[in-house]
Amino acid sequence: MADLQLFKQVIEKVDWTEPWLLALMGFHTLVFVLIVVSRRHQFVQATILALLGILCVASENINEWAAINYQTFAAQQYFDAGGFFISLVYSAPMIFNCLAIVVSWLYVTWQLLANLARAKAKQRSKEYRSLVDRKKQK
Repeated sequence: MADLQLFKQVIEKVDWTEPWLLALMGFHTLVFVLIVVSRRHQFVQATILALLGILCVASENINEWAAINYQTFAAQQYFDAGGFFISLVYSAPMIFNCLAIVVSWLYVTWQLLANLARAKAKQRSKEYRSLVDRKKQK
């Protein structure tokens, strides 16, 4: 319950009209659009997934840098030692985008397996008909 209160307080205190926050939200939206557009190109999605993973790993260093230099881009200090804010606005959307890629890959895999099962069934049907035809000819 305390975490929910902290989440609510952070959401209320943030000035969501700051240019850097709008740019960050735009970045996350752009990445999601790229994921949707590239849904049939697994190499592109793998590249996006790798880059997002690298950026998530770097979030601790980014948080430290932002805590020291927040005056250059933000109106107030959002970056705490625990990294709650950066996790909320930076890492969580990237993890969501990574999840979207994984869901896309699972869907493609499911389609491939369904096509394989249909092809095997069709092949078995042809073999059975061929066998029946041969028996009728004898």
